[in-house]
This record gives sequence, C-alpha cells and structure tokens, in this order.
Amino acid sequence: MGFIGGKMKIDFIGIGFHRCGTTFLCEVINKHPKIWVHPDKEVCYFNDGNGVCKFDYSKYGLKGYEYLFSIAPKEKVVGEFSPGYIMDRNVMETLHKHFPKVKFIIMTRDKHERALSLLYVKIAKFREYNYSVKDAKEESDYEKYINNVSDILEKHEVLFLTMEEMRDNPDIFFKKVYDFLGVKNRKIKYSNLIKEKNEGNKKTEEGLKSFIIVNCSIFLKHLRMHPIYFKSYWKNKLKEK
Repeated sequence: MGFIGGKMKIDFIGIGFHRCGTTFLCEVINKHPKIWVHPDKEVCYFNDGNGVCKFDYSKYGLKGYEYLFSIAPKEKVVGEFSPGYIMDRNVMETLHKHFPKVKFIIMTRDKHERALSLLYVKIAKFREYNYSVKDAKEESDYEKYINNVSDILEKHEVLFLTMEEMRDNPDIFFKKVYDFLGVKNRKIKYSNLIKEKNEGNKKTEEGLKSFIIVNCSIFLKHLRMHPIYFKSYWKNKLKEK
C-alpha cells in the first residue's frame, strides 16, 4: 500500500495500455465488494493535465492526488487506471518515489489489432486526421515502453495481462486479477459479461461508421474509401513495411 501523510492509500494502478481492454477490466473489478476504483477512468493525474480531472501533479503536487482519493473507503483495496502512465518514464519515476509498494497492472493485446483500434478511434471518433499508421505502430510497441521502465517495474509487484486472455478464458483471467489484488474471486460467469461487452462493441462500431458517413464527407474523400472497408484498409496498411 502507498500512503500520503498516513491519510491516503493506493494499492494498485493500471498503468498500461490504451485500447487493450483496461476500461472493461476496470468496470468489472470495481463491482467487487472489496475493491474500489476511482470513478474517473484515466485520471492521469501525473500526466500533467492530460486526464479527466481538472488539476494535476505539476500544479498541486501530492495534495491534489490525496484529495482525489479522499472519498475512497479505507477498508477496501483502492486503485485507479491511467493507461498512459507507462509511456512516460518521468511519471513512472514519480509513482515509484511516492508509492514504492504500489502494485502495477499492465494489459496488452495483439499489436496489429491494437494499432488498428488506435487508428479507428483517433481518426473516426476524435477526428485526428493527421494520426498515421506510423503513429499507431509506434504506440503499439509495448516492449519499447516496458523496457524503458523495466528497472522501476522490477521493484514492484506487476501483473501482466492480455486482452486475448480476458476474451478467451475470462474465468481464469479474473481469478488471476483478484488473486493479485488479494481478494476472493466472485462467483459469477465472466463469459456472460464478455458476451455482453462484445455486443456493445459491435453497436459502437456501427455508430462510428454512421458518424463518418453522415458527418465526414471530406474525411471520406481524403481516404478514398467507404467506412465499411475501414478495417480491411488499415489492416493492409499496418502490414506494409
């Protein structure tokens, strides 16, 4: 556990990676009666204003972080998920300095699938039209980011997970998570939760395609393709050297 002046504790932090299933993982474990996850997914407090909160470490120091967690029940295992932390060595050094005993969770997925997901969201949802295949590949180079902070990770308990494991063996996956966090497993069928999540993802994908069709004619002209070919188009691009 990590403490600030004996008042605040942080037991675990999900430090990576975006578009790898951390949101769903956060949603599921937050329903455990013995776990409390900060309600703001991707707080990113130590990323200096890049998260959902309105203040950050550079301005308010540890006191601001303590304030964010002042609502956390002391009797529960407390944590947060900010998947961008692992991509910044300065952030990881800060976390280790203040929370030397905190546990880290790192989640990855197939590199090409992750790069494809990044492209889809960055371009179709957030309209970052300058975001490229090169950018997506670079952000999906897990080894580079992990190796850059390996000396820090070696000093902490770290749980490495994959989206594929969560999808294919959810019961084993979540038992591993709960064992790592030191709580009892919940007696539910995680496979049903995965099925519901997949159905929701399909609806979201269709919504994004509709958004492009209705609102992004310039974008479509620029890419010279129809949204229904988005996935196959970028998959081929990702395979290009």
